[in-house]
Amino acid sequence: MKIQKSTNGHPKKFDYPTQGELQFPVTYELKVVFDAHSDDTEIKNRLEAIFKQLRISHAFSGIKTSSKGSYHSYSYQVSIVDKTMMENLYIELKSVPGLKTAL
Repeated sequence: MKIQKSTNGHPKKFDYPTQGELQFPVTYELKVVFDAHSDDTEIKNRLEAIFKQLRISHAFSGIKTSSKGSYHSYSYQVSIVDKTMMENLYIELKSVPGLKTAL
């Protein structure tokens, strides 16, 4: 796909790589971002409950704080067996208070 875009000295055409369909099962690092004022223990407990409910194999990787201290990013290695499981995971993550994004 070619997109025309005027920029200050940058190329006007961009080629975006095409990506194939995701192949299941897949293991990847899930990053879930919350406001920094959220309680870390409560967030971890809620995430663990979601993984358990959906029977998602997971391993906690760590927490990072944004450079300005506004957000905490929780990382988990997760194994997803099919598209339905992935969709259900993101639906459930939306129900956690303070969630900013999940990647």
